[in-house]
This record gives sequence, structure tokens and C-alpha cells, in this order.
Amino acid sequence: MKTPLAPPAFAHFIEDWHFSPVLDTGAFVFFSGITGAHADLSIAADPETQIRDVFEFLQQHLAVAALSFDDVVEMLSEGIQTGRGKRAAYLHRDRVNGMLKGRRGARLAA
Repeated sequence: MKTPLAPPAFAHFIEDWHFSPVLDTGAFVFFSGITGAHADLSIAADPETQIRDVFEFLQQHLAVAALSFDDVVEMLSEGIQTGRGKRAAYLHRDRVNGMLKGRRGARLAA
């Protein structure tokens, strides 16, 4: 049986948008649409804070499924290993200039 889950602050997403950010299938738990948007849909001004918010909100969503970051198997933001090398790594942290930016050709989803 598939069970939709959401942290209390984001619970209205299920009713308002018929969208479940967490789906527990019993064997696996799937997460989708976790962004830097707060529950009231406000977004931080700078991209680095938005990325930090994504991980904070992901942690909240993991907790509602009784999971932690240690239980995460794959994250698409790190890229996908293919036979031709790593693909779809959309973020780059420029440590020289202290900036977080999208990689060339990145398609960031809203």
C-alpha cells in the first residue's frame, strides 16, 4: 500500500495540490519536488541559502518517514554514473570565488 506523507508544515501540499512530497511504498520511500520554497511558498533571496533550505526541508521530510540522510541511496543533484562517465551533475561550488552556481547546460527545475 502506498502512503503519502509530509511534515506538518508541508501537509497542506497533499490537500491543496494533490501532491505528496513523500511516498512510502513499504519497501522504498520516494521523495519528489523538495525545493527551497518554504511551506508558505516564500523563497530565500540568494541561491546558496535556497540550496541550504532544500537540505533542511529534505531533512524534515526524511524525519516524517523515520529516515535520515544515512538512508538516502541516490540524489540526482550529484549526477548519475553512466557508461560514459558522470552525467547530470547540475551544481558547482566555486571554492575560489565562494559561489554556488549551476553547471554549464544545467536545467534547474522550479
